Amino acid sequence: MTSSIGSSPPTVCVLGATGVGKGATLNACFGTDRFGTSFGAASHTIRPQLLELPWRGRGPLLRGVDLCGFSDSEGRDSDFLGEMVRCLKEEVGQVHCFLLLLNSQEARVGRHIKDMLLALRSVFGDGLLRHVLLGFTRWDYSRRGRLLRERGYAASEEALRAGVNAELRKAVGHGHDCDAVFLDNTQHMCSPSELEEMYPCADERAAVKAAFDAALDTVLAAATASLPFSTRGIEPAIAQRDVTRREAAARERGEGAACQLEAEWASVCATLHEPARLEARLEAGAAEAQHSFGRVPPWLFGSLLLPVSA
Repeated sequence: MTSSIGSSPPTVCVLGATGVGKGATLNACFGTDRFGTSFGAASHTIRPQLLELPWRGRGPLLRGVDLCGFSDSEGRDSDFLGEMVRCLKEEVGQVHCFLLLLNSQEARVGRHIKDMLLALRSVFGDGLLRHVLLGFTRWDYSRRGRLLRERGYAASEEALRAGVNAELRKAVGHGHDCDAVFLDNTQHMCSPSELEEMYPCADERAAVKAAFDAALDTVLAAATASLPFSTRGIEPAIAQRDVTRREAAARERGEGAACQLEAEWASVCATLHEPARLEARLEAGAAEAQHSFGRVPPWLFGSLLLPVSA
């Protein structure tokens, strides 16, 4: 079921790397199995998927949008971004909550996620980041998991939230922290008998279910309590060009060059649509680096002065 843009209900749009659990999270949110899932490095979602369904199968109607996964093993990120932006503009129209998913067991903001956020920010502007909710998947609600976190053997909710927010502020350049939610989608994926086997103690099983229910309530509140963010007036080619440029740098000059481009891009994102000013700032940054650290290899110096026009 889909809806027209003008009459669309609250919309949750999931973002994240391939295999992080975007489809599984939406299936849990809507009490369904209609969103595609993937457990490998290649993205199952090659086209964004939009469905309008009752929340958790029995609540109010919401829209769920599963966008293509980044860090795809087949090198299709630039193609995915173009399709992602086209879908947001032509089919989605407005989003109430961008749920940015990260694997809680290795929660770092990798280059592919930074590329995606920088490109989307360059198209949508800073307002998009005000609608981001961090979601940490594969969270352990069990007593064992809680004890490991309390004793410092695993990262706590506070540490993950603070660490990822710090990475995001550094990479994207915004000035606020995003709220976070912690999810274990096996609560939806597994049958009652499987859950009984995983949690033999009835009290623990009830506590785990309550924690999962509370997490989904947080997502619902984020989608229903905020005004929609419009994604209509955007240009897909801009975002696709930016990611394509960084991918080319990684292939031709290695990861170090791509990281250098990423750092420069984050510092000048606000001047994306002012090419002359952007080029001047890049040139100044390169000159400063050459002065501070000695001779910069010619190929790296040149990479900082890539033309910004299409």
